[in-house]
Amino acid sequence: MKLTSQGAVWVCLSEDNWNDVMINTFSIISSIVAHFHKELWWFDPAGAIVISSVIMYNWVHVGLEHATKIVGLRSVRQD
Repeated sequence: MKLTSQGAVWVCLSEDNWNDVMINTFSIISSIVAHFHKELWWFDPAGAIVISSVIMYNWVHVGLEHATKIVGLRSVRQD
């Protein structure tokens, strides 16, 4: 499989890697904050909720994007 800068596979892999890096970074930061600042015990579970929300938003966005590609944005006009 050849990856080009214009290929759909390249775009998919780069988006997936970006999501992984951002989510892992945020989860590590929220865990560290909750560990070292005991009064912010809620920060780790709140971070998990934020991460879950971001993942759900991304999945819905991608799903809608694929659905519009499958169905089409407009129907063909019939005279």
